[in-house]
Amino acid sequence: MAAQYWVMLTVAVLTAFGVLGTLWQKQRSEHADRALKAEHEARVEWWRRFQWAAEHTAGLGNPESRVTGRIVMTKLIRSPLITASERDIARAVAAGPQLGDNRKKRK
Repeated sequence: MAAQYWVMLTVAVLTAFGVLGTLWQKQRSEHADRALKAEHEARVEWWRRFQWAAEHTAGLGNPESRVTGRIVMTKLIRSPLITASERDIARAVAAGPQLGDNRKKRK
């Protein structure tokens, strides 16, 4: 009978390790999911701010609004949330329209 108790004890210990391992893995997975969600939300907010700055930078109205748009755009370009391709797009928008080439072609 002593062997039977050792088998039961071994099974119980292995089961406990299995449950603890499952809980640990679940916690790690949920932590990673929260981190990804937070990064996604931050990038969505970055994009909203970029759209606002682009609209104000290209605005034909108030010159103060254009200056504010360019200042915000400059700050957004330095953000760690921006990707390389987005950085190129943001720099092109911040530079404004390049009309020189089109005018030469019309003449």
